[in-house]
Amino acid sequence: MAKISFRKSHSILSLVFSALTIMVSFFLCQGVTPASAQTIVDDWSKVQAPKPPELKAVTLDPKTTALLVLDFVKQTCNTERRPRCLTSVPQVQALLKLARGKGVSVVHSITTAAIPADILKDVAPLEGEPIVKSSADKFFKTDLEKILNDRASRQWWS
Repeated sequence: MAKISFRKSHSILSLVFSALTIMVSFFLCQGVTPASAQTIVDDWSKVQAPKPPELKAVTLDPKTTALLVLDFVKQTCNTERRPRCLTSVPQVQALLKLARGKGVSVVHSITTAAIPADILKDVAPLEGEPIVKSSADKFFKTDLEKILNDRASRQWWS
């Protein structure tokens, strides 16, 4: 068993204590205070949402822009699971019409449990619009990056 001298152990303890003091001071200076409740739910009424971002006009080049229509399938976009998704369909349908009319590339995605026929008919792909099948990360194990690069898309709406 290795022996540690008193001087060496004292110096290690001093370093640990100094580091702890610095960390506590840092957090106190940042205005971080310990939670006053056992869970986040107990403090929920004290949480303040950030202000919404300022909307700004943008100009999009149809040659370098793509609209990604993500997971509008009957398994997830329905009144039982995600009613807000279903109520957004008319707005997405209008956006699709506008994007297609301007020549913007449109790419659809479906969940791993879906097939192309499961896409809601109001936002279904037109002939030639690609569909990628994936979980949450639409680039992982799909050809989405290649699709976008082939279409020279540098801006994506989703």
